[in-house]
Amino acid sequence: MKSILKLASWMAFLFAVASVTGAREIVYVSESGDNRIAIFSLDGETGELARIGALDLPGSPGSLDTRADHSRLYASVRSTKEFASIAVDRETGLLSDAKFAPAGSNSTYVHVDKTGNWLLSASYSDGVVSVSRIVDG
Repeated sequence: MKSILKLASWMAFLFAVASVTGAREIVYVSESGDNRIAIFSLDGETGELARIGALDLPGSPGSLDTRADHSRLYASVRSTKEFASIAVDRETGLLSDAKFAPAGSNSTYVHVDKTGNWLLSASYSDGVVSVSRIVDG
């Protein structure tokens, strides 16, 4: 039972799904072993995923979340103890222009509040919960 809960927790923080246009859905997946975020297009009728790109990072990404307007994706970069703020192309869902800020801990979870002004994070290994102001992306 513990292994099922661990797997469910692991899967929950690996995926962030963002609507881009119309019925098209984009799925972002942390590929922590390869230091990148993979980008998939999700077919809403068949459930099929098609890889359409990836963005390399300087460390291993963990949890992901998007702004309510889907203009930016936020990631915890766990191995470098940073947050990444990444531009999302609203037509294609592709990622670019990653900016980094110190997280102060190995953040396991990240969440952007509904205003898009605050990034909430938590690290169970460091025992830290933080709220960071989002400035310029």
